[in-house]
Amino acid sequence: MSFRIWPFGRCQRAARSLLDLGPTTTTRAIMHWAYGDRGLRRDRLHRARVARRACVSLGLIRVGRVWPGGNIWAYPKPEKPGK
Repeated sequence: MSFRIWPFGRCQRAARSLLDLGPTTTTRAIMHWAYGDRGLRRDRLHRARVARRACVSLGLIRVGRVWPGGNIWAYPKPEKPGK
């Protein structure tokens, strides 16, 4: 899947890149891919919120939750055309 770099943010680009590598990704993996450093606790809370909003804006669906990785996100399955 090819996307434009701009106007997408760093978390949106990270989510798309990770989903190109595998069928699912986690909020923590998106944060790790988009931001190289660990950051303070308040930074991690803000980045988790930004990663969740990026996934929602891309139309990803929440598949589940793991600890400590956060929510698991995936592309929605295409609907089969009716007969």
